[in-house]
Amino acid sequence: PEKTYVGVNFANTGNRKIIIKSFWLELPNDVRAVIAPEATPVNPLSWPVEVDIEESVFIPWDRKKFLDLIQNEKGLLHNKKLTFCVCDTAGKTYKCKTQKVLQKYLEETKEVT
Repeated sequence: PEKTYVGVNFANTGNRKIIIKSFWLELPNDVRAVIAPEATPVNPLSWPVEVDIEESVFIPWDRKKFLDLIQNEKGLLHNKKLTFCVCDTAGKTYKCKTQKVLQKYLEETKEVT
């Protein structure tokens, strides 16, 4: 079967180029699940990721790895959205919440496994 991906679009709405050096999913108790983004056939991502002013970048993650993580992480609340974060080389953290709550993604695991 063909590999599928989930991902996050981060847009640079500031006034300087940013260089993203790390990417993670926030977990309870200030724990981070660090994500190693993957290059895809249509998105040859190289790390770190440069994002110019008023540009955006899609950071992909293997969908099965994402679903495995959220399925096995006991501290996540099922009625809450997930928060993805990136940190740039200046040390600034940017956060992005998912469109759906965790429970919706867990329901999707049945479709993948």
